[in-house]
Amino acid sequence: MPNTPEAMQDVAEEFEAMYGFPQLLGCIDGTLVKIQTPTQDEHIFVDRKGNHSINCQIICDSHMRILDVVARWPGSVHDGGIFEVSQMKHRFDNHVFGDYKLLGDSGYRLSRYLLTIYRPAITASQQIYNQLHKSTRCVVERCVGLLKGRWRCLHSTGGNLIYTPGKVCRMFLACSILHNICFMTEDGGLEDIDEDLIIIDDVDEQVNNALPAGVAHDLRNNFLNAHPAFHPAFYNL
Repeated sequence: MPNTPEAMQDVAEEFEAMYGFPQLLGCIDGTLVKIQTPTQDEHIFVDRKGNHSINCQIICDSHMRILDVVARWPGSVHDGGIFEVSQMKHRFDNHVFGDYKLLGDSGYRLSRYLLTIYRPAITASQQIYNQLHKSTRCVVERCVGLLKGRWRCLHSTGGNLIYTPGKVCRMFLACSILHNICFMTEDGGLEDIDEDLIIIDDVDEQVNNALPAGVAHDLRNNFLNAHPAFHPAFYNL
């Protein structure tokens, strides 16, 4: 993650320039990596699809560069649960990143710094917010698709990884580092990738049943009201 005010501002400005969503530091999502049936604690690795897997958390920027990875949890652990006990949440709780935000799907709990969509979106501003949220958050799905398309061992079409869960976690971290190294070339290393291999995971949103505190809703409303990008008048509607 960017660790200086200047770097944070650069990331946020790039997000706003590309997608129109302000004050944004990254998009967050989880992705499942299939593994062979473990010999120990087999049941905790069974994910929502009935496969054995590792659930890996990714945060990326507007250019699909990976800013943060958590690869240590079995497939039965939900995306929101991984974030709740992550070092990244601790850093946001302690205002390390100021007023900057993350975007996540409904598998995450709405908070001061992690924004989810309105359900339902009643006002025109809420509908615009949802549209910008969904189109912006798509970048992390594309990032995961690019990562797995480039390193096919991580994708389900490559079969189950025949290694221990710990080694699979280390492989995911290594592939994430290599993913970012590819972006050091002028065109991001995409010249080596068949476009058909950039696969976007088709994962249903998980609805978190734990209702956020009312203050989180109020903070999201304040954020929406403070930014012209979410107001119909900004688009002459």
